[in-house]
Amino acid sequence: MKKKVLVVGSIVYDEIFKVNGRIRNEIIVKNGQIENLNLMLTAQNKKRFPGGTAGNIAYGLALNGEQVVLISCVGYDFDFEYKKHLEKLKIDYRTVKVKNRVTCATYYGISDQNQEQIGIFQPNATSYLQKIKLSDFLNDQDFQQIKVGIFSPGNGRSLTRHLQEFDQLCNSQAVTIFDPGQELSISFNKQNLKKCLKCSDIVIGNEIEIKQFKNLYDLTIKDILNLGVKWVIETQAEKGAWIYNQKQKIKVKPRKPKKLVEATGAGDAFRAGLIKGIISNWNLQKAAEYGAFLGALNVETMGGQNYKIYKEP
Repeated sequence: MKKKVLVVGSIVYDEIFKVNGRIRNEIIVKNGQIENLNLMLTAQNKKRFPGGTAGNIAYGLALNGEQVVLISCVGYDFDFEYKKHLEKLKIDYRTVKVKNRVTCATYYGISDQNQEQIGIFQPNATSYLQKIKLSDFLNDQDFQQIKVGIFSPGNGRSLTRHLQEFDQLCNSQAVTIFDPGQELSISFNKQNLKKCLKCSDIVIGNEIEIKQFKNLYDLTIKDILNLGVKWVIETQAEKGAWIYNQKQKIKVKPRKPKKLVEATGAGDAFRAGLIKGIISNWNLQKAAEYGAFLGALNVETMGGQNYKIYKEP
């Protein structure tokens, strides 16, 4: 029986504004200080896409023919577009619809010509992730079929709860990936963060998030590995990625896209490619290289769920 990937986290509608010029050129710095932060940007257009870290990862895995179980909390507007989108992809979504006219989470992203971004995230329905249990959606057979579980993200409380539950109920061969994202600086304390790390095989984050482990919680990469994590993966966008374990540091070369359109979801595409490699029993460097390939495809389109796999890596 084919193994499955469990993806737990955010289902989001992305509202993407593509703007002229460079955002950083609108920030006036004088004598090393920002003189006046009052930005006015002109959008070329605004488009709405299905998104969210968990949704984007599930999309990339479905494109690669993997069986995905996607768990999230959604609002009443999930039925408008997102539900049909997932069904077309044959993604097994198991969602809770939050009552009282709550909407799905929304991400408002401003992206410039250099793919630099400013974003605002409105959690909405995803705030309720901390109230659900995995066992409300998964039976014993489901847990035994899961080869990779990624928790990507929820909030500090939901991530701690779900990682610990997965650690207790899933088969011992499953690979657990902890992907806290922006929640590292918002909803964790050191105690809960350590609980998550002790349940995880792989920790993944971008270069800012990896630095936050040290700057906010005094946890170096070595400290993270000493808590039982086997691998730490630091993504660096167009510079590729680094993979760390107790013995070595491995460079993952970047893949150059044919064109640069918009970068929302590129890191999620990387994660989908990484997991595709893991479930295919590739070594982690090869899996990450495939992740870099999907990330490059992603930036050739707008939004996190519009790229197609049109060439071999």
